[in-house]
Formats: sequence, C-alpha cells, structure tokens
Amino acid sequence: MQLDGTIPTKCRPEQVVLLLLDPVALRDLLPPGCEVGEREGDTVPFVIRRKVGPMRLSMSGNLTLTRAAEGPGYDLAISASHIVAGRLRVDMALVPDARQGAVKRLRWNGNLEVQGLAARLVDGRARHIKGIIEDLFANLRDRIEWA
Repeated sequence: MQLDGTIPTKCRPEQVVLLLLDPVALRDLLPPGCEVGEREGDTVPFVIRRKVGPMRLSMSGNLTLTRAAEGPGYDLAISASHIVAGRLRVDMALVPDARQGAVKRLRWNGNLEVQGLAARLVDGRARHIKGIIEDLFANLRDRIEWA
C-alpha cells in the first residue's frame, strides 16, 4: 500500500527526527495500544497491542530513522513481527518539500508491506493502517514548535 502526505512546518527535518526518536514524544504521537521502549542509537523499540477485527494482535518491532543516502532528508523504517500473524514493514522517506513561494513542508512517502496472516488481516483494513500512519504525522504536526 502506498503512503504519502505532507505536514507544514518551520522546523528543519532534523528537529522533526529528534521528536520521532524521543521515546517520551513518540509515546504521545502514537495511538493507544502502542508501547515505546528506550532509544538505542537510531532505533526505538515498540510493542503494538490492538484489536483487529475479532482478534487481539500483539506485535513487537522497531522504528529506525537514518539520514538519507542521497539528498536531504531521512529514511524511516518501521518493522514489526508476530510469531503467528507474520510481519509488517513500512519504509518511508522524510524530505523537505521546498516549492517556490509555498509554505515549507515536510513530505513523507513510502510503502507498507505485510506478510503472513497479518496480510489477510490488513488486506481489508488498508485504510485503517493508513489512518494510523496519518494520525502519527498529524500528531507530529501538532507537536512541532512553530517559532
């Protein structure tokens, strides 16, 4: 599933990345049912406990942010796995969107890939998963200091 969006910001991408790598800030940005561990370098571990349809799903994973290999911005990788349900992975790019004369924005785009039983569970709920990602960035936008 393709993911794409922008958030208006006066912050440099580095400031936004610091929020995403701060476990305290990340706890506030993620929806209920997500627990965040302590940061280890460029990685923050997490556990998701959510009801998906009739099932209660618990997945553990990591959020990793690294500077992009080419150009400005950062690469964001979110991966999670469950012993029975399978794996999910979100690979995204966070880059400045510098259009002439426009409000400065941070663009996020990428793909969501799901394998195993999780693929069947997520298949009919693609909008729900996309909504969680969009909520994360909406919460991030609201958290950014504008000064």
